[in-house]
Amino acid sequence: MQAEKTFLVIDDSYIDRLVSGMLIKRTFDITDVHEVSGGKQALEWLRSHAYKKENNLIILLDIMMPQMNGFEFLEQFEKLDSPLKEKTTIVMLSSTLDHHDITRAREHQYVRKLLSKPLSANELREFVE
Repeated sequence: MQAEKTFLVIDDSYIDRLVSGMLIKRTFDITDVHEVSGGKQALEWLRSHAYKKENNLIILLDIMMPQMNGFEFLEQFEKLDSPLKEKTTIVMLSSTLDHHDITRAREHQYVRKLLSKPLSANELREFVE
């Protein structure tokens, strides 16, 4: 039996979080979707919630955010305990066309996929299933 999935959407844009959350809920018929507005809030959520879950965690991470961007979040994520990292899949989201950001995301050890905004149900389904 496959483990349930929990989603964490990390994006500073309220509209993008709302759209991503609704898309995930409709695409996978689940309710376990959490949304935070930045990397610091995501790290707090991970430390307080993720250890209580047996679910696999899928993080949708925006690259461009104030205070802590997606790459800075990844630096902090690397410092977390291994069991959490092992059950976490990170998908970076971006509307950037910056070649450096795209290359950096694709080469990062914890980033499994880079998807363009706006997020599409087909791309998400193809990756998750």
